[in-house]
Amino acid sequence: MSGHERLVISAWELAPGPDGPWIATTAPNTVAGALRAAGQWSLDGAARAFDKEDWYWRAKVPLAPAAPGEEIVLCLDGLATIADVSWNGAQIISSNDMFVAHELAVVPSASGENELVIHCRALDGALAQKRPRPRWRVPMIEQQQLRWIRTTLLGRTPGWSPPAAAVGPWREVRIERRRGVVIEGVRLRAALDGPNGDDGVLGVICKARGASGGPAPVSIVLTRNGREHRIALTANVGAGEYAGRLVVPMADRWWPHTHGEPALYRAHLEVASSEGTAQVELGSIGFRTIAVDQTGGDFAVEVNGVRVFCRGACWTPIDPVTLDAPPAAVDAAIAQAAACGMNMIRVGGTMVYESDAFHDACDARGVMVW
Repeated sequence: MSGHERLVISAWELAPGPDGPWIATTAPNTVAGALRAAGQWSLDGAARAFDKEDWYWRAKVPLAPAAPGEEIVLCLDGLATIADVSWNGAQIISSNDMFVAHELAVVPSASGENELVIHCRALDGALAQKRPRPRWRVPMIEQQQLRWIRTTLLGRTPGWSPPAAAVGPWREVRIERRRGVVIEGVRLRAALDGPNGDDGVLGVICKARGASGGPAPVSIVLTRNGREHRIALTANVGAGEYAGRLVVPMADRWWPHTHGEPALYRAHLEVASSEGTAQVELGSIGFRTIAVDQTGGDFAVEVNGVRVFCRGACWTPIDPVTLDAPPAAVDAAIAQAAACGMNMIRVGGTMVYESDAFHDACDARGVMVW
């Protein structure tokens, strides 16, 4: 959101205990990725059981106190997997789900120097807890109790994936300084409607808070090929909610690249306040219908009423050690898949929820995601 400040915490230190020895590293990352970068571990070397050890990540965060009307939030987009987070020596959260993001208000120290510590506990300790026996055994998994833990199986399936269990801040960690109006809980739902199903309809719901002098006017805006569509959202003052339904007559449809153009509309919110108009970037959306025809025991995917033969491959993170890759690398991989004639990518349940960059690349390249 324009007017807000994002400070990505990328410089870290890592140690196998609270007293070190510490090595310099970066994040997003995993322990395996950090040790690999430091030359202390390799997939070609001896295996290491990262789940058997406790690991500590720490970062120095210079931060000025909050200004009047400003809030300072620590954003943790993903911690693998059992982790305690401390800010200036005080624990502020415990997380046991690799796939959950957290937002926490923090108060900077008077000196402006702050320390953020993430203590990743040995996953083997959680796996040792007594739980009901599974009704069946999964051969690919060495530790059957993993079914009770929300974490990836990558690195934990001997002989099937590289032995690099994910431990650490595998998604971005940042500080956000939010000033004025704060927009939260944005939900967009795109569909096709109208007499002939040719009109694009975008349903919008969001929350706004922090506005002074009553509810702030909020509008949703779509743009494509220089054309703009907008409406003002209706405010429910008591709930702090805004909602609206934007209609795009004769909308350009999103198609798999094998069948047409993957047309996308850029979306953003405009929020008016006493300090001017701020924009909230929402990425891109597309209008299309999708259905499955199971007539006569068949299973046929239909996009915009047209049967589409889905051909593609299963996706594995580009770097199975860090589970992270630059957006340009992700886009290049999806472009290569499209050039091979693939129009669908499958993200299996043994992997991870993929990044926004992955889904943005698939949207732009006309590749469906299963």
